[in-house]
Amino acid sequence: MHSTRENPGPSTLIVEDNADSAEVLATLMHRYGFESARVGTAAEAIEYLESSLPQNVILDLMLPDLAGTTVLEYIRRRALPVRVAVVTAATAARVAADAVTLNPDALFIKPLDYPDVMAWLAQPAASLRSPAVAR
Repeated sequence: MHSTRENPGPSTLIVEDNADSAEVLATLMHRYGFESARVGTAAEAIEYLESSLPQNVILDLMLPDLAGTTVLEYIRRRALPVRVAVVTAATAARVAADAVTLNPDALFIKPLDYPDVMAWLAQPAASLRSPAVAR
């Protein structure tokens, strides 16, 4: 479902430059009943968010064009009602620390524990803006 800002739907935007990782996550989400859209760069994510409003964003921090924190900053500056889970490799500790200052709703360390991601997605929207950290 590609929801518009006027008609938000139960969707998740996956921002991940590794096509295989994005595909695995999208497939698993579909099996759990979640709809998703995928983009591979920060610029594509911002473009998507300018016209559509997903309920969730799963955001890789290490993207080919800009840091994922740029997307998180975009969401926070505009006060978009979107939950954001940042995803990073343990070796990207400095980038993860920068992301935490932007108050993501969840932080997942690669390799992803997919049941934890699915549990986060299943949380009610009322939990919006209550940070959680998963390993």
